[in-house]
Amino acid sequence: MCSRHSSHLHLFLLAPFVGVVHMTHSHTVFCNPLILFSCSVPASVPGIHFLSGGMSEEESTLNLQALQEACPNAPWSLTFSYGRALQATTLKVTISMLFGV
Repeated sequence: MCSRHSSHLHLFLLAPFVGVVHMTHSHTVFCNPLILFSCSVPASVPGIHFLSGGMSEEESTLNLQALQEACPNAPWSLTFSYGRALQATTLKVTISMLFGV
């Protein structure tokens, strides 16, 4: 428990936005924020779930793999929140069907 704010950190999930990442820079994109998080996010926080906004299903999956390889000893569970990525193809197909685009 974080007594300063009466927060139960073991119940938190941090969800930072990374945006579209190019695989050649994934190590820098993921490890730089994780270095910052290591100074400010206690290990009692169970997970950091990067938001997948702007990424395709494939990009999110490849970036998750790169994240796990780049930072294997992080004290938190590291993953992506795939909500937006999983909707990408469906949205494209639906818009195409509705508007003929």
